[in-house]
Amino acid sequence: MPKQKDGRYRSKVTVGHDADGKPIVKYASGRTKKELADSAEELKRTYVGGREVQRDAVFGPYVMNWYKTYKEPKLSAGSRQSYESIFNAHLLPALKDRQLRAITASDLQSLLNGKAGMCTTSIGYMHSVLTRVFRQAMAEGIIDRDPTLALSKPAAQKAHRRALTKAEAD
Repeated sequence: MPKQKDGRYRSKVTVGHDADGKPIVKYASGRTKKELADSAEELKRTYVGGREVQRDAVFGPYVMNWYKTYKEPKLSAGSRQSYESIFNAHLLPALKDRQLRAITASDLQSLLNGKAGMCTTSIGYMHSVLTRVFRQAMAEGIIDRDPTLALSKPAAQKAHRRALTKAEAD
């Protein structure tokens, strides 16, 4: 593919067909062949997907929108309170202002590992929320990879128990 006069590569991308069956063409351009391929892929995501993909989504607003849309309508009042507590006390303070694409698997595993002393139910809620949020973001095309694929829950710490002495039992 030849370069344009301004030094950029340019190619046609067919993004669909109109009512008469004629192809709808958009043009992608880039200074390198990699930029050209990325630009063409972005055009396909934008037009073929039917809507603009929000690639720069931030964790805090995205997770709350996910919760309101997919989770909250199915929960009892007690479960709502538990989820909101998990969001406000643990997930949002750690990840609120970070872009979804910038969050790595090691970030998420470190977050969960830091909560190892908590009850297993709370850790399970956190693991479930993170897994479902990132799967939804991947389904919507916001992220290209799911950082929760190898995410594991930390082992629960067992409390040390000892038998009561005869005096304590009395």
